[in-house]
Amino acid sequence: MSLAIEETFALPAHPSLGGDDVVVSLVSSTRYAIAKSGETVGFVDVEGPVFVALSGLVYPWAEEISQHRSLLVAIRSVVLAAS
Repeated sequence: MSLAIEETFALPAHPSLGGDDVVVSLVSSTRYAIAKSGETVGFVDVEGPVFVALSGLVYPWAEEISQHRSLLVAIRSVVLAAS
């Protein structure tokens, strides 16, 4: 049995996100892909109660930049790292 996960939400333009629209897509049960202006800029892994922010275009080569207790804060750190 395969589980299809398709959840995407857009964060509206906001000065703390660099002014561009940010789209967050759930790509697996423990991973989000973060796109800014239509280009993937990083990922957020869910590790228990911690959200691990990774910067990079491709997951296997993405670099960990921070860890947070909030998904939105982790997303913001990925977007700001790409700026």
